[in-house]
Amino acid sequence: MGNSVGESSLPSSTLTGYVERFSLVWLDAAINTSSIDRTLFLVTNTQTFERTDECVEHIRRSNHDCITLIVTAELGSTIIPLIHHLRQIRAIYLYNSDGENCEEWAFNYMKVKREVIQLDDLMAQMIAERWIRVKADEPLPITIVEISSTGIDGGFLHLQLLLDILVGIDSTSSGKKELLDFCRTVYKDDPLELDRLREFERDYDGGGALQWYTRESFVYRMLNKAFRTCDVDVLIHFRSVIRDIKCQLSKEQLSSPIRVYRAQLMSQEEIDTLKRSVNELISINSFFSSSIDRTYALFLLDSGASASLKRVLFEIEADPLLRNTKPFANISSYSSFPDEAEVLFMAGCIFRLVSVQEQNGINIVQLILCSEEENYLKELFKHVRQEIGEMNNLYTLGSLLFKSGKIHAAKKCLLQRLNELPDEHTDVAQCYHMLGNIMHECGEDDESRRMYNKALEINERTLPPNDPVIGNNHNNLGIVYMAKKDPKQALLHYEKALQIYKLAYGEEHERITISLDNIGIVYEDEKKYDEAIICF
Repeated sequence: MGNSVGESSLPSSTLTGYVERFSLVWLDAAINTSSIDRTLFLVTNTQTFERTDECVEHIRRSNHDCITLIVTAELGSTIIPLIHHLRQIRAIYLYNSDGENCEEWAFNYMKVKREVIQLDDLMAQMIAERWIRVKADEPLPITIVEISSTGIDGGFLHLQLLLDILVGIDSTSSGKKELLDFCRTVYKDDPLELDRLREFERDYDGGGALQWYTRESFVYRMLNKAFRTCDVDVLIHFRSVIRDIKCQLSKEQLSSPIRVYRAQLMSQEEIDTLKRSVNELISINSFFSSSIDRTYALFLLDSGASASLKRVLFEIEADPLLRNTKPFANISSYSSFPDEAEVLFMAGCIFRLVSVQEQNGINIVQLILCSEEENYLKELFKHVRQEIGEMNNLYTLGSLLFKSGKIHAAKKCLLQRLNELPDEHTDVAQCYHMLGNIMHECGEDDESRRMYNKALEINERTLPPNDPVIGNNHNNLGIVYMAKKDPKQALLHYEKALQIYKLAYGEEHERITISLDNIGIVYEDEKKYDEAIICF
């Protein structure tokens, strides 16, 4: 159905944060551009130089986050000492077409990865190793689940429910189109990703979700960053992909207990937080990649440490026979890099933090996968679910987001839900009423009143006259009119709400008390204190 409520898009500054600022710089005194044309199809920004001074100046002034330098052995001895310390330099490859060995000096520099003679070998190694570094360098979003006598961390619960609802929403053709349109806006200046988006549009049918996630593409980058930053707008766009990944993981779920390993670079502050949280539950708030091969995980840590980032190795024990856990599976057969022996855990998995110990300069963090019934989590999930509704649709998601203060995302969900529904669907009035709540929260009371009136009009036409839902419509209209300094109209709607509540609930219900309080506030505002006292 159509609607006249405006929908704002994400600001451009938010969108550009998803564009990876990667650059390939090639320094060769006798460069043959035709021989490296293929690299233009592998990276988004390639610069070639024949002079060392110009190359150094370019690197120092670059605003790219990640620069890979390819340099001939002849020029490497000059440029590497000048740029090796720069933060933006992530990897250096020595291209030696003559086949002569470089001097040993080159490998005293940590960022010098290897010497390569064949161009094809260089390209393959550069892509594979860069992809590995991306995985190890990315921050890992972890929530320490703080359980106390007064309850459990609300942010943790909302994230778990967000994932639960996202994967339960049915796919639609319009959902795929919205995802593609959104991603094309993000990558409008990136020919490589636009090609991948065309491929995604042509080939993606849900069954290839893991292949798309494990290859270097917009799917991995955008999903992981959205989880890391809790960017609900992006997660909503990717909801069908998230669901498809979960379905594939469930289908490939391991059948016996397993121990896996994860290489990670973390700040000392993050490590100290983990040390203080031993024996607590933690939630990994993104897809969690690991390897069966401990040696491989340690290899990833070999050259990653720095003054600000420490080497961490997660050792995880996971039993698939444990009830009520999110799925995990060996996805090597789906991966673009099968040698990783990768086991992928669904986003939002809950673990018990067993210990944090330093061994040979590496912080070993031991985790055990936990059931979602651990420490009464099941009852807590059930309670919050009852508050927002059991159905998995965009209305339920919008309600959850509104309760957690994510107003823009909540509005977006409800508008999308309205567009999905036929005019006479029973959820239309619900959506309008919730939009009224959102508009009131934003201080847009004229728009809020319009939404509440739409909901009231539908409910008066389709529900019994004593239905308390109609009472809720009148009550909220009263709140809006009070905000607009119109106590006369506010009193009219409050009294209608009170009348309906009495017929629906009797005289002793809490809604009666709330309505009388609201009416008393109107009388007090009009300085009718005798009438106000009766209500209070």
